[in-house]
Amino acid sequence: MEKNTLLIDQTIKKIEILFLYFGINIKSGEQTASTLKIKLVYWINFFLLLYNFLGGIVWFIFGIQEGKDFLELTEIAPCILLVTCAYSKGILFNANEKHNHKLIHILRNLEKKGMKRRQSLKKDSISNKEKKALEATIDKLNILFAAVIISFSLSPLVGMAMKYYKSNVIQPSLPILIIYPFDEFDLRIWPIVYIYQIWSEIVTTVYIGTADFFFFTCCTYINIQFRLLREDFEELFPSTNEIVVENKEFQKRLRELIKWHQELIEAANILEIIYSKSTLLNFMSSSMIICLAGFNLAVLVSDLTFIVKFLCFLCMGLVQIFFLCFFADILTTSSMGVSDAVYNSLWYNAEAKIGKDLLLILARAQRPCKITACGFADVNLKSFMRVLSTSYSYFALLQTMYAN
Repeated sequence: MEKNTLLIDQTIKKIEILFLYFGINIKSGEQTASTLKIKLVYWINFFLLLYNFLGGIVWFIFGIQEGKDFLELTEIAPCILLVTCAYSKGILFNANEKHNHKLIHILRNLEKKGMKRRQSLKKDSISNKEKKALEATIDKLNILFAAVIISFSLSPLVGMAMKYYKSNVIQPSLPILIIYPFDEFDLRIWPIVYIYQIWSEIVTTVYIGTADFFFFTCCTYINIQFRLLREDFEELFPSTNEIVVENKEFQKRLRELIKWHQELIEAANILEIIYSKSTLLNFMSSSMIICLAGFNLAVLVSDLTFIVKFLCFLCMGLVQIFFLCFFADILTTSSMGVSDAVYNSLWYNAEAKIGKDLLLILARAQRPCKITACGFADVNLKSFMRVLSTSYSYFALLQTMYAN
């Protein structure tokens, strides 16, 4: 990797291939032949997934009408919720494509401007440390998502093998319960349907993972810029007892810091526009997914294939919503830190007029940049605890219904 390459470009390059599934050319907003091919890939995946999604909903509705086993209904419900979450992220992400490109453009320009400012080992350490932490998180989540796909894909085969060992009869099984207009368990058709469902699982996971990784990336680099801005505000005045008088050089530097702060606020607002609606749906679906996965684990303790499948499902639900709240929380915290940096600067070594200007900056910085769930709730670590609390309430209700 070249040293002159921007840090944000280095991170995006690691997840760039995933954006093909979203139908977005993340490098440029221009409509090219390559972009049209990417869009085609997106719509093919979109409609392939749609059939299984609708088939799962129909199975669930018919299952309720026909009085199917309660455990079968709770087995398909998390799958439907997960695909709903994936669709909401995919559709809204594509709808905000212009905002995506604008946000990346702002963050790239901020990083380029930062290269021209006075550098220090501390500032370099902040950028590199945050970048490495982000990439480590993405790598670990990739492993988790792969484990979920593998467990869902292999669990029917393991179950079939165990049944064949006991009864010497091949009984085809599928990862997801879906209604088809043909006999999906016919051994001539079953392999095709099996591969089709696995592909749907991969697309669902990639939809969720890509949208989340882009969110984590933007939060991280906005956080880096806020932290660097704080360093510059704290170094605004020299560490001497001389009174700083407003002059052209000082005015220019202060205007640069104010403009920097305004651009970061704009970047955070764009991120809010992109993710606000999908985050609300994510919160609602995650509460139910965690609840249903936990319920199936508590009830189906004797079935090893189900334990592995729903354990991965539960881990995915918990980890996905945790990191969503975690990265939103660090963005909010770092934005509020600007007010502390202004206060910690040697403002008392400046004349009164400068002090009044800094007071206005401090007051604005005390209004945090934040991501919300469509305005209903702030996304932070407290929200994660509320999701867990809601999930447990649903879990207790399900157990009571099942026991009765």
